[in-house]
This record gives sequence, C-alpha cells and structure tokens, in this order.
Amino acid sequence: MGKALGLIEFSKIPTGIYYLDLINKGNYINTLTAYSVCPGKFIALIEGDISAVREAIESVTELADCLVDSFILGNPNEFLLEGILGKKVAVEEEDSFGIIEGFTVASTVEAADIGLKASGVKLFDLRLARGLCGKSYFILGGKLSEVTHSTEVAKNFLMSKGTHIDSKIISNPSQNTIEKILKRSSVVSCS
Repeated sequence: MGKALGLIEFSKIPTGIYYLDLINKGNYINTLTAYSVCPGKFIALIEGDISAVREAIESVTELADCLVDSFILGNPNEFLLEGILGKKVAVEEEDSFGIIEGFTVASTVEAADIGLKASGVKLFDLRLARGLCGKSYFILGGKLSEVTHSTEVAKNFLMSKGTHIDSKIISNPSQNTIEKILKRSSVVSCS
C-alpha cells in the first residue's frame, strides 16, 4: 500500500471524471474514492507511492482550468483515511472536541492531517462537502490541552490558505451532543 494520499477537487463534474480517468491511465496510483459533492463539484482521493501521487496531482493542476484545490500528503496520519471513509472512533468520557470548518475539501483534509499530527488527538468525524454546500469540517477529540493545541494548529493552517470558516472547542461535551453530532446522516441536499 502507498505512503501518500492525494486529493483533487474540481468545480465541474464531467471534467473531474475526465481527469480522474486520465491519471488512472497514466500513473501507478489507486483511486480510493471519487464522487460529486455540493455545489456541483467533483473530488477524487488517490493513494500510492509519493512520486506517483505527485505526478498525478501535478499533471492535473497543470491542465485543468476548473481545479478548486488539491493536496499531496506524504505519510498521512494513520487515522485520516479511516475518517475520510467514515470509520467511527469511540468517544471517551473525558474527551473534549475541537471542531474546524473550511471552505474547500482539500484544505480541510490537509488541516485535519496537520491537527492529528500536532498532538495525541483522535479524529472523531470528517465531513467532506456532501450536504454542506461545498464546505467541509472535522472533529478532533482527546484531552482538552491536546485538542486546544491541535485545533489552533489546524485553524492557523486554514487561515494561511484563506479557507478557514470557523472553529470551536467544547470541553467535556454532553452525551446527547456526542450522540447527535457524531451520528452519520444521509442528508445530501444543498438547500
């Protein structure tokens, strides 16, 4: 299995699918997931050797006129992919939350990886644009001091890219909040 993740975010669905097919034909990468998201964008998540992922992403960024954002993550945090694919993590009684929201899928996933690497936090949730009108957010959890540090690091990254929307820290969230917020929803509307 590869040691790098890459994500490409397009503003046009047909063009996104076209370029995904192009990089699948010309590179030694594996497409983990690819789908349309609100508001009519297309994202593709790929993995592979760092050089293959870099070549694939760079070839698209040079050619596509509708590229919204992209990233290449070498050695991503081990829990990042699980979060992207929707795996749930158990919440401990003493856990606090850091919730971070960004404008683009790519920058938000990058911020999640950076936040996870900043301290010993867990990734409780990662929502990528579906039902969010193109925005994305993630929830980090753990000890309050670690959550505070990781949230600040992730927030600063998004601010440096101009894609930060909001972030908050919740110390010792209520059980009802945990159950309702971390429950997976099937909502896909952009209204």
